[in-house]
This record gives sequence, structure tokens and C-alpha cells, in this order.
Amino acid sequence: MERFWFNSKLGENMFKKILILTMLLISLCTSCFASSLHDIQDNIGTDKFAHFGMGYVISNELQHAGMSKLEAVATVAFLAYAKEKWVDDTFSKSDIGATVLGGVIPLYKKEF
Repeated sequence: MERFWFNSKLGENMFKKILILTMLLISLCTSCFASSLHDIQDNIGTDKFAHFGMGYVISNELQHAGMSKLEAVATVAFLAYAKEKWVDDTFSKSDIGATVLGGVIPLYKKEF
């Protein structure tokens, strides 16, 4: 006879269900505390975060493809300018700045 309830198969299943339920409840409650993060996003704009992220991804991938760091950042800057000039309806210098800033971040990452 087993001594503890979590040593049995039934106890193990019950423990997994309780753990999943606890994680679900915690994840539902954390959104209540994210209002300050949403305020920052509303002030900056989601578009700037997207430009920053794409600048990072493009620069990082270009460096992995064999470009130097300077070439990667210059390419990101050119692509950001070209996108704003020919694709968007309105030209936005801040979008270019966010994209280039994201492209500069891989310059400082460490390779392990």
C-alpha cells in the first residue's frame, strides 16, 4: 500500500491537474498588472516596436549570412528608408529611426 497520495497514478494525475489549474489562474491574473506596460506601448505606439524588432531581425540575419556589422546596419537603414519612401503613404522619420535602432542592437551582442 502506498503511503502518499502523489505516489499513486491517481494522485499523479490529480497533481498535474492542480498544477495546470494553478498556472492558468496565475496567467489570467497577471494581465491585471500590465496596465503600466500598456501605457508605455500606447505612448510609443505598437508600430515603433514592430519597426525596432524587424530592424533587429534583419541586421542579425544579415550578419549570420556573412555581412559585416557595418554593412548590416547600412542595409537596414537603406531598407527602412526605401520602405518609408516607396511603400508607406506618409514618410515617417521616427519609423526609420526605430528600425535603425533595432538594427544597431546586434552590434553589441556576445557570441558564445
